[in-house]
Amino acid sequence: MSFNVMGEISVCILSIVLLFNVISSYSLNEKSSKFFFYCVLNVFVCTLSDITSVYTIYNYRTIPLWLNNVVNIIFFLSLGTIPFLFSMYCCNFISHTKKHQKLFRILSINPIIIFGLIVITNPLTNLIFSFDPELGYVRGPLKHLTYIITFYYALTVIFVALKHRSEISRRLIFVFMIYPLIGFSINLIQFFNPELIFTGTSSFATLLLMYLAVQTNFTEFDFTSGLPTEITLAHLVARKKDAYCITFFSIENYNTIYETLGSKICDNLLLDIANKLTDIFGKTTFRVGTKFAVITPGSKDIQKKISRAINHCEYYNTDKTSSRIEIIASSVCVPEHATTYKEAFNIANTLIAKIRNIKGQKYICCDDSYISEIRRKKAIFEILERELCPESTQFQVYFQPIFSISEGKFKYAEALSRLKNTELGDISPAEFIPVAEEKGLIERLGQITFEKICKFISEHKDTIHAVSVNFSVYQMTNPNIVEIVLNTISKYKIKPENIIMEITESIFIDDFDLIRQRMIELSNAGIVFYLDDFGTGFSNFANVITLPFSTIKIDRSFVQMMEQNTEMVSLIDNLIKTFKESGLKILVEGVENDIQDKLVKDAGTDYIQGFLYAKPISQTELLDFLK
Repeated sequence: MSFNVMGEISVCILSIVLLFNVISSYSLNEKSSKFFFYCVLNVFVCTLSDITSVYTIYNYRTIPLWLNNVVNIIFFLSLGTIPFLFSMYCCNFISHTKKHQKLFRILSINPIIIFGLIVITNPLTNLIFSFDPELGYVRGPLKHLTYIITFYYALTVIFVALKHRSEISRRLIFVFMIYPLIGFSINLIQFFNPELIFTGTSSFATLLLMYLAVQTNFTEFDFTSGLPTEITLAHLVARKKDAYCITFFSIENYNTIYETLGSKICDNLLLDIANKLTDIFGKTTFRVGTKFAVITPGSKDIQKKISRAINHCEYYNTDKTSSRIEIIASSVCVPEHATTYKEAFNIANTLIAKIRNIKGQKYICCDDSYISEIRRKKAIFEILERELCPESTQFQVYFQPIFSISEGKFKYAEALSRLKNTELGDISPAEFIPVAEEKGLIERLGQITFEKICKFISEHKDTIHAVSVNFSVYQMTNPNIVEIVLNTISKYKIKPENIIMEITESIFIDDFDLIRQRMIELSNAGIVFYLDDFGTGFSNFANVITLPFSTIKIDRSFVQMMEQNTEMVSLIDNLIKTFKESGLKILVEGVENDIQDKLVKDAGTDYIQGFLYAKPISQTELLDFLK
């Protein structure tokens, strides 16, 4: 059989060209560029060894057997490594979560290790190939193993891409779905036409697709604004060795302007802002999505420039329209506060989010205090990721007893999450709950808390009558919340009436009908509901009484107002009276002194919760407290 290797020779040359392009255009310190470099290098080695193996196989009678084995082993090893490296490269773009990347690496490494062992031991087993004295090169029983390994890694990439489809662009999903088909189609041609050598061709075709669609992100130049893109900025940052400052300008009302004025005016707006920033900062101006970024030598004396830039860009005028642009900016010093572009970008976004909560502020420059805050948030996130499990000793549930006036004793308790760490000490809910919400861990936190509470109740049924549990908007909007709650209760063999679900007013602002329906389903199953923090958000009496609440919790701010303003006493008295006439009971929280205690008792409250009666205590302390 004769083989045509002209295609492979062409691929060898093209691979060398692409290798030099990657080395000259990208920083190999970047993980994605490093993986892509390995992909190109491996394709080159595979193609070269493929060409060499054709020569050695043709001349098997004169070429030593050991050399033929070595050449073919190198070929098969590099051939199997190509889909493995491709999959690792894709994973780097698909998932930035360490947990998912670790799982993906486990799934990826094990098959390639097994494949490598089979190839290396082939001279002993002849599973893939062998050399017959008469026939020469003979394919073994596992001759199609490379097709299998390629197919496996292709499916792995497709699976991971679909799993993380909400986290990546549709373009990337399309690329990661289509690239395996290209390689598979070309390999299918070779499968039915063994005389054609397409190994390098199929691999290089995939490489070229990745290079154009992923590695270069289509282009490093934004045609709308006329500026270099984030890709160029990231490469520049990776190469810079001296200290500098990156300032990000965020267009806060971009979506509103786009919806109101249309894409054409928005494009002109972006061009206008780009020109104004370039006039002030020069050629070190970049387009970063709906943001702009500029690089300056340092943070000193740039505040005036940045303020001037914001003022210049705040208005956009045309013959037909005039628009007010809301722009805020944040600066990050490199390497003082960040060592990579990605790190600087994340810090800048955190600072921009901070500015949004400060009225009248448009610019913020990173300093040591902000860095400490960001690092503490990161540390808290890592602790949450690690400790949010039923077995955790650092994530605990404390309980604050609730006093029943009619019964004259403590009958209920509210569950409160606590996070204790050996390095950071006690972390308050005011710190870790916002982090959990921001990082998408709030549902997991709520579920683990609920699990711990149900387990605690099941172990002490004779002592614990009921525990109130706070449920967030994220939990209540979960389509499976009813099933989750009831299954957990059933799992620990407790009664539905052992659980009191506390829901804040603000939860109803956007999803009133949806949450109302789920409350009714849970209430019908025996779950008791409390309205938490009344007076801080929703405050619609007409809607409140249509919901299956048994008790209204009056926020501590009302208690403080009663103590400070005598007019509020009468107002709250009437409010409590109205609720009680509707068949609702009243729980007042935040009672901390005797004056407040008398005021709320005179108002006719049913339950009292506060430091005057009991502070949050551990599970063991609660059991002793209720005896």
